[in-house]
Amino acid sequence: MLLCPRCREPLADPPESFCPRCGASIDASRDVPPPPVPEVAAVPLPPPAEATEAPPPPGIPWDERERLGFTTALVDTTVQVLRAPGDFYRRMRPSGGVGGALAYAVIVAYVGFVATVLYDWIFQSVVGAQAPDLGLGPEFERASAMLQGGGGRVLQLVVAPFGLAAAVVIGAALDHVALMLLSGARRGFDSTFRVCAFARAANVIALVPLCGSVVAAVWVVVLTIIGLSAVHGISWQKATAAVLLPLVLFCCCCLGGIGVLAGLVAASVR
Repeated sequence: MLLCPRCREPLADPPESFCPRCGASIDASRDVPPPPVPEVAAVPLPPPAEATEAPPPPGIPWDERERLGFTTALVDTTVQVLRAPGDFYRRMRPSGGVGGALAYAVIVAYVGFVATVLYDWIFQSVVGAQAPDLGLGPEFERASAMLQGGGGRVLQLVVAPFGLAAAVVIGAALDHVALMLLSGARRGFDSTFRVCAFARAANVIALVPLCGSVVAAVWVVVLTIIGLSAVHGISWQKATAAVLLPLVLFCCCCLGGIGVLAGLVAASVR
């Protein structure tokens, strides 16, 4: 039905030129309803993709030793740590457990320790035992001579695994405390421990005669710095400070102890 645009009076169909009520001019085209809009079927939208977590690192050979074999995993892990430590620590799972990492550290450190003891025994066999005279009495000199003998060497090899394990645990604890003091501990202690444990791969350098043990000790520190930087996501400067801080404090304590001992000896002499 058409309506007058002014008074809204119903009009005849077809409408006249003027509204019979108010006399307004009628334009039939105004009230012609628009053509119907065809309906478009709604296309269902695909469901939103579920958020997926980032895949874990691919892992390292030592964590796959049951599949690869003990010897293969040990050799491959050591080679990867020494050849490309940054890539190794980026692929390492930070929370892969501390038991296996400790076992690896003790094994490779023990290999280097055996080499050091063997080379020292060969050296003493050639040049003779050189026990420094520290003036601590005949009991100390006898104990020192016993340790340098065959029985002492065997005793060192038996006790060494326990000492090496304790050294790894204590070193990792000191490094993690230093990281916490420097606001660099972005992961837990197990991550720091795994870094320090696999850094012991450098102990195999002690197999090289003469300077191998010294180079191994320095390279363990370097590998630890690289690992802490990669695993905790911190700069290498902060990682270096965290590793060197316990060493500096230990040296200061040693120097302080030596100073106190020297003062006591001087006082007793006077």
